[in-house]
Amino acid sequence: MSPCGCVRPIQVKLDLSVPLYSLFPLISLLAANLADATVLSPNQVEIVGANADSRDPDSSIVDVNLVPLDQAFDNLTALLISQKLYKHKLLLNVTLFGNYNVIYVQYPGKLCLYDLHYQI
Repeated sequence: MSPCGCVRPIQVKLDLSVPLYSLFPLISLLAANLADATVLSPNQVEIVGANADSRDPDSSIVDVNLVPLDQAFDNLTALLISQKLYKHKLLLNVTLFGNYNVIYVQYPGKLCLYDLHYQI
């Protein structure tokens, strides 16, 4: 029997410029698009929540977990994913999901990514 351990996902919060009612039927497509854009497999992307933006009813706030295949991502992979998000190099289907803004990227592994957007 192998020892059990905690999995450390990269936690991402995105602001998508699409209303929540339009986003809900597309949640599985969003997860697949995020997997393709981050070069992860589809089973590594979990959409864990979506809410209407209280400041803008035509936008949605989406919580995503990017789950490593092992217990944690290595620092380089976590850094590359974070940079891709913050530099808007993540190619999402604009027709379906509108533009996106990164609210935060957090990684509870060895590298704290939530401060990287100030350093990149």
